Amino acid sequence: MRFNLNEFFIVILASYHMVGAHAAIKGTGPLVSKSVEETKNQGKTVQKNNIIEDKVQKKQAGVKSTNLIEDPSAAQKKWGLAITVDNTTDLQKASAEQKILISTLGLSASFKLPYGLSSFMSFSGSKNMTNGRQQSFNDGAVGIKRALFSYKNLSSGASLKVILPINKDNREQTSFRTRLGLAPNLVIGLRPIGLKETNIIFSTSLNEYFHEYKRTAYNTENTQFSVSNAVTISQDFKEKYNFAIYFSNNNGWTYSGFRKPSTYAFGQSLSTSFGKGWSASLAHNVGGGVYDYNGRDLKIKAFDPDASTISLSVTFGI
Repeated sequence: MRFNLNEFFIVILASYHMVGAHAAIKGTGPLVSKSVEETKNQGKTVQKNNIIEDKVQKKQAGVKSTNLIEDPSAAQKKWGLAITVDNTTDLQKASAEQKILISTLGLSASFKLPYGLSSFMSFSGSKNMTNGRQQSFNDGAVGIKRALFSYKNLSSGASLKVILPINKDNREQTSFRTRLGLAPNLVIGLRPIGLKETNIIFSTSLNEYFHEYKRTAYNTENTQFSVSNAVTISQDFKEKYNFAIYFSNNNGWTYSGFRKPSTYAFGQSLSTSFGKGWSASLAHNVGGGVYDYNGRDLKIKAFDPDASTISLSVTFGI
């Protein structure tokens, strides 16, 4: 069975959301993950085009077509449902005062609509296994998405989503009411240069935030607009394993027009599918401010013992 990109991106989405609990990554993780998540169908289309091209080449060469195994999920489904359990921790000692250990249960669903559209929604709740073992519901999301085009090793799509103000802390501390996001993406298959199972994904997320007040409960300015750009390289191995690496940059502006400091997120994941509908992923994520306090020196790190997080996710999808 070919590795299921749908399940892979669901797991990636879950792991990025859990990193949101870490202050250094909170501003970028969810934006990037949503944008990357919308590329799953386009990535699958590129792989399907590769399979078709293989068959055409064999036929033209007079070779009897072999039984190429196609992803069964490529069939048109009217709906999909997935449940994800994620555990995220940092690398600090268990006795550390700011130790992070968060367990999250997430539910996502998608439905086919007319005119090539699909609707999607996601909801999750988290429990902090340290520091008082607090638990909360995270902000939810609903939206629509559509493939824009697919030609040989290129495909593109876009999504429009609304973030639901479910998290109590966001509502009370920042007076957050909702967020409207537009996320286009472009998937490039690298088959022409001999990398049959490799995709490069470019994605952008344009977001407008809505708050009751322009300032937070801590008298800092709320963000009104943000732009996040990400690039992801995805590589399949032996039809059921996938390795992905991503980097993103996020910029935000307040209601007064002030540009907030740029932030980044960087991560890698190793995912696999097993059984019927099951998948798992092990991921590393790190992030924070792009520049040092002087505003000039870069402080982007591929790994930080004080800021890196490790996530293990298991997903069951139907």
